[in-house]
Amino acid sequence: KVVRPFVIKQLLGPDNKIYVARDKQSLLGVINFPNNPAASCGYNDLGVPLTGLPSHWHFGLPNHIDEMPNVKAGFKDTTVCIGALTTLSDTSFFVDPTTPDEWQWDFGDPASGSQNTSTQQNVQHVFSSAGQYTVTLIITEGCKKDTATKLITVNPMPIINLGNDTSVCAGSTIILNAGLGGMYYLWSNSATTQNTMVNSGGLYWVQVTNNGCTSTDSINVTLNDLPVIDAGTDDTICSGSNSILTATATAGVNYLWSNGAPTASVMVAPVISTTYSVIVTTGAGCTSMDAVEVIVIPEPTANAGNDIEILSGTSITLSGSGGGTYSWSPANGLSCATCSDPTASPS
Repeated sequence: KVVRPFVIKQLLGPDNKIYVARDKQSLLGVINFPNNPAASCGYNDLGVPLTGLPSHWHFGLPNHIDEMPNVKAGFKDTTVCIGALTTLSDTSFFVDPTTPDEWQWDFGDPASGSQNTSTQQNVQHVFSSAGQYTVTLIITEGCKKDTATKLITVNPMPIINLGNDTSVCAGSTIILNAGLGGMYYLWSNSATTQNTMVNSGGLYWVQVTNNGCTSTDSINVTLNDLPVIDAGTDDTICSGSNSILTATATAGVNYLWSNGAPTASVMVAPVISTTYSVIVTTGAGCTSMDAVEVIVIPEPTANAGNDIEILSGTSITLSGSGGGTYSWSPANGLSCATCSDPTASPS
């Protein structure tokens, strides 16, 4: 309880002294130096005798009271956020420290029902919705009364929705968005912007502050591994032949070859050497790719030379071309059946 003292002023005499009448006394007290504090003011209790004056004057003369104090209502509040306790602290001035005091609060919030009023000195209140409220405090001390009012704004909490828990594939990133509802942002990874980019798993939270009110939301990010894929070793075929390609993968669910085949194995018959790629996708949507080359060897053109005639009992050298390996037939009478240029000695 803050007590405001009486403020009483005595009038100065023409000699700049203060004369104090005392009840039923025949002398006036004198303050010789009114501007000096305490004992140095030079107060004389036996200052001016009133002898010879009528006896009824001895009952005292009135002292001049310049100001009678009154109570003064007042209170202070804190930042008000919807759903939170609002503290209202009494800062009123009172006159008499011994007189019981009364406080009557009206929060201007009829939707709060019986909680809309209080008779406590310092109070807390949860406002029913965001908006502006006229809060009234009436203080009473004896027959003295005063009223203080204040318009209080109850701010809404920032709206945040990070969405459902999500996942990210190894080596990729996702963007978490806290929305436009705040002036200040603080993420668990120390980012201070509306959005933050993450590439690892874990629990991420964000605090969003607006007009002194703070909301928090969190989201769990799961890190999924990429599938390990092997499209096999490169293959070599002859022109006109085919090759069966088979991909193996860990955790692979879906396969897609570059020729459109949706299976793990695919038969191909390229005309020229061709590289085939395959993409494997897991159930979590993570993908990996590998490739294999099918090398096509063109079909050789065999050339044994022109037909020739020889005399019986003689030999001739044959000349074969167009290949890498050779096989002559019939082998009888040949010096080498697998050479490109064997000697023929027909019988």
